[in-house]
Amino acid sequence: MSITLTNEMAEFVRDKVARGDYASHSEVLRDALRVTRERDRAVEAWLRDQVGPAAQALRDCPERALSAGQLRAELMKSRYVADKLEGSVRARSPRPVAGTRQS
Repeated sequence: MSITLTNEMAEFVRDKVARGDYASHSEVLRDALRVTRERDRAVEAWLRDQVGPAAQALRDCPERALSAGQLRAELMKSRYVADKLEGSVRARSPRPVAGTRQS
């Protein structure tokens, strides 16, 4: 098997080995293939377990579908809630007092 990489990709692989992240160029490529396989499996599972059933549910009951405007509103609402939750987590996080050092 022969594999051709772009100059940028080859440099990335060399850098990973030079920094000590991997022992060899082959290790970098094997890890990349493992990650790609895991991602592909995750996408396939998502399509099978969530997208397929949702599509079937809409075929069975089309009146459940949202218009583009309704979908946009739902997304904005969930984004607002997520931003509020993130803000409350930040608000509870300890903040350094001016003129003091964090240990």
